[in-house]
Amino acid sequence: RQMCIRDSNIGGRSRSIVVDNVDPNIIYTGGAGGGMYVSTNAAGTWEYKSTDWDNIHVSTIAQDGDGRVYAGTGMYADAGSAISGAFPGGGIWMSEDRGVTWSHIPSTKPTTSGSGDDWSYVNRVAVSTIKNSEGNYTIYAATNRGLMVSKDKGATWYEPMTVPGNCNSTLRANMQEVVVTSTNRVLVSVGG
Repeated sequence: RQMCIRDSNIGGRSRSIVVDNVDPNIIYTGGAGGGMYVSTNAAGTWEYKSTDWDNIHVSTIAQDGDGRVYAGTGMYADAGSAISGAFPGGGIWMSEDRGVTWSHIPSTKPTTSGSGDDWSYVNRVAVSTIKNSEGNYTIYAATNRGLMVSKDKGATWYEPMTVPGNCNSTLRANMQEVVVTSTNRVLVSVGG
């Protein structure tokens, strides 16, 4: 069934819906121009959570095994290029209390407001299915400037992909999708 979950003055199509990995009554959803919403009663009602965000273009949501929720912002993958109607985002936001409160991950704050920044367009966020050697779930962010990986809950990031035939040069391309399989294998779609 279809329902409106936002005031009529702000629109935006839903880009991501995630059902909480412990409590199926908690549902997270984000919209292209409408922000982040959380329901705690199986979609009976919704609470708007991005009132203090500097950007409400939610493009992707992922949850790790400890219940931490990540919301990426920016709309690039739909448009295909920054000049055809894409909307820059503000990096990645995180909730450590199942969507009650949200904080911006400082390392993902864009330094510019356009397409030239690593964090202006977060097309997809995925999380490993097992913890890494540091005791955290690894976060993968497919951005318009490459694949970014964090092993420390977003404190620091690195780019693991290199240009074919040149292991010293980072592959800077539009990563539209990243998926982590049940066996913890990471799959990435480059350029569409």
